[in-house]
Amino acid sequence: MADSSKPIDPSDQKRLQTRGKGIGKDYQPFIFIQELSSSGESVRVLGSVTGRTHHLLSGIELAAFTIFDWHRATLDIREQFPLPIEDTLNICNQLGIKHPQIRGNLRVVTTDFLIDLSNRKPLALAVKSVSSLSDVRTIEKLQIEKTYWENQGIEWRLFTDHEVSKQLKENLLWLRPMLNEGRPQKLSATPDHFGKVLPHVLSRTQRHRARHDPDRPVQWLQPAQACPADEPQPLDGQP
Repeated sequence: MADSSKPIDPSDQKRLQTRGKGIGKDYQPFIFIQELSSSGESVRVLGSVTGRTHHLLSGIELAAFTIFDWHRATLDIREQFPLPIEDTLNICNQLGIKHPQIRGNLRVVTTDFLIDLSNRKPLALAVKSVSSLSDVRTIEKLQIEKTYWENQGIEWRLFTDHEVSKQLKENLLWLRPMLNEGRPQKLSATPDHFGKVLPHVLSRTQRHRARHDPDRPVQWLQPAQACPADEPQPLDGQP
């Protein structure tokens, strides 16, 4: 059966009725962390930009979120943002790859962060560990996202753990016990030195080529472009 003829997973179909809509404080992410079979490093954080609870699925997502929640150009952060399934089906057909699914039902593809900025167009951000980029299926799913956002005229970037400074990692490890107490915490309540390292996270230029099957129609993907560490506004202007 062609992917286009398969039904949407019932859980995803239900989420689409209310999730992934709205902006700012009214936005609801497509996935809540309590819905995951294994919570792992997932945390809930009270955003200083939006004033709402954000559901972050990994430690790397927490690092990426922290950078943009502190940046003065950030207007809105929408995590676990769902992409229209009609579009992702078309993209999979064009690329010749299988659409994400479970038990024969289609899964909705999501982007980890959609960020609105005051000084440039929105930014779509995928967050992955470098180790996961050796997996062909992971690359295929990233290619779906990349193609969708390029078709929308919105910049897409890949953020990896290599973009996270050692100091920020240490501060997040210090902060994590408070985040795991059950109530979302506001990151702006952390010590001043925690905020000082944030502009430097995007200053680490790392370009990684993920290994993949050369016979598959998947383009090379690159992580978030970085800026020199002495630039106080790494997101200003085009990279």
